[in-house]
Amino acid sequence: MGNWKIIVFFLTGTVFFFLLLRWQGQALVTPASPAGIVSFELAFHKHNAAAITEAWKQGHGLAFFLNILLDFLMIPFYGLFFYSICGFFSEQYKTGILQRVAVLLAFGSLMAVIMDIGENLLMLFSFYISVAGPVVWMTGAVAVLKFAFIACCLAYILFSSVYLLLKKLV
Repeated sequence: MGNWKIIVFFLTGTVFFFLLLRWQGQALVTPASPAGIVSFELAFHKHNAAAITEAWKQGHGLAFFLNILLDFLMIPFYGLFFYSICGFFSEQYKTGILQRVAVLLAFGSLMAVIMDIGENLLMLFSFYISVAGPVVWMTGAVAVLKFAFIACCLAYILFSSVYLLLKKLV
């Protein structure tokens, strides 16, 4: 887990796809979706999702499909990056609460991957088949959990980086 070449590879892929998604997803920023695809992910209500799908079907359907496709390509990169970096920190601590948290977050990053795949499938259903209230709500709930796992991983990585750097300096 501590192989830096692998970690850097997954980080590079994550950053590349993140920037590509931001650039490509600009077409999805509309008055109905001011945050682009994230507005659709977090619509939570049928009328919000319906407004977004209507706006996008007026010429942005291909942009939506490409954004989802690119997201599917990004998922393994960010999932394996967070898994690898949390695994690296678990090896640094060897025992104790910080080591156990790292292992939990490594597996949490894999849960985020599963949630992201499910969220994408739910959005595809809403866009191409039917904007159903329970599906839209479930999409939002899964997205919130995914973002929470990712935020926890990011916070832990930042904390551990600073902590281990300070420990090394002292």
